[in-house]
Amino acid sequence: MVLNETLDKLIQEEIDKGIEEIKDDYSRVKSDFDNLRKKLREKTNEVNGLKRLEDQMNVFKTFQDTISKDNIEELIHHLNMEQQEIDFNGMDSDRIPVWFKLLCTYYHDKEKIFEIMDLFNITYPSWAKTFKMPFDYGKEELNLVFEYLGKMYVCNGQIFSGNMGFFFTYQNRYNGDLEALFRKESYVEIPWNLLLQNPLLTTEEYFSKIIKALKEKRYHSEYFFMIQNYQELTKEQVNLIAEHLPTTQLYSYHTNFLSKNKGIFKVRTDLAEMFKDRIKNNHYSEFHYLNYPIEMQKVFVLKESLSGDRYTFEMVKNMDISVEDKVELLSKIATNLLNKEN
Repeated sequence: MVLNETLDKLIQEEIDKGIEEIKDDYSRVKSDFDNLRKKLREKTNEVNGLKRLEDQMNVFKTFQDTISKDNIEELIHHLNMEQQEIDFNGMDSDRIPVWFKLLCTYYHDKEKIFEIMDLFNITYPSWAKTFKMPFDYGKEELNLVFEYLGKMYVCNGQIFSGNMGFFFTYQNRYNGDLEALFRKESYVEIPWNLLLQNPLLTTEEYFSKIIKALKEKRYHSEYFFMIQNYQELTKEQVNLIAEHLPTTQLYSYHTNFLSKNKGIFKVRTDLAEMFKDRIKNNHYSEFHYLNYPIEMQKVFVLKESLSGDRYTFEMVKNMDISVEDKVELLSKIATNLLNKEN
């Protein structure tokens, strides 16, 4: 009896062991099957993706043949990438290739521009990949600018516009090598309208170089008076530049600076004194009498009244003084006119 029970137990253990092995095999086979099914789905998706890609490539090849350097500008224009406002008109503009226009216009997305040009087989030289716009010059390039400041000129006086043709010609001549360009040429044809956008120029390091150049009256340093057309200056920086305004011959970049800072004479009476002989009743002028200190305004209005200026009353009316002061000034004007007639 005991023997039978022992045999039954051993048999049951073997049966249970066999069942467990079968279960393990089943789990292993099921897992392998699930993995294979997953891989099949992945490969199927991959094949379908490749088929779609092949179809897209076939369509693209048809489309690719219709895009060339003659119409790629129009295509890119519709991609809504960030644009740099640049005027490509002017002398030698016919020499500017499409790739250079695209690179300059979409400089902030230049990597995408290179990818698109590669996609449509628009050729460009190897130096294009290392080309920098003047507003992107780092310390190495800016140090060259200040070292060779006397060469910072553009042909025909196209300092701030109409200069991209000259710019490209000279960049291309030296394959974008600025050091060679500065070393070998009398003028480097770098547009100041692009250079003055460089944010490093308003840092302490390079603004001090600007002031030093103005103080030493270095050739072409006067173009720095135009910097506010392209970026903001602090009040302190404005004052530092103002100290180097010429007292005799003023050019457009000097008057432009004064136009940008019409209130400076009221703060800097020393400057007002320097330019008191230029004061006038011309609302569009940088030297409009209302831009000067009050006492200078009064002296000017009194002088104008004696010369018979029929706008004297309006001039006094427009002054930023109290009604009592205006009445007092008009009384002086009337007295002077009566004395003049007698």
